Amino acid sequence: MRPAAKRTLEAMRAVRAANKEITTHNIAAQLGVAVPTAGANLQKMLREGLIRRHGTVLQFDGKNRAKNMLWRINTLYVRKLEEQHKEAA
Repeated sequence: MRPAAKRTLEAMRAVRAANKEITTHNIAAQLGVAVPTAGANLQKMLREGLIRRHGTVLQFDGKNRAKNMLWRINTLYVRKLEEQHKEAA
């Protein structure tokens, strides 16, 4: 698993712990990066099978509103990779 993917997974878990929706916007805010940067990283993780799309949500940020993708962690696959990494170390 790439280091960027590990950071993103931790950010996703932190967003969930804060009782927020796991959207691209909230993940980017947690990571402190721009939304397009986080989105590109999430798309790579989707291709690797680490996360899955879960739909879209309309978010209001002040005067703006935007649709953001909801994500969910592919928990079984991520746990399997983490266990393999621990065994290899």
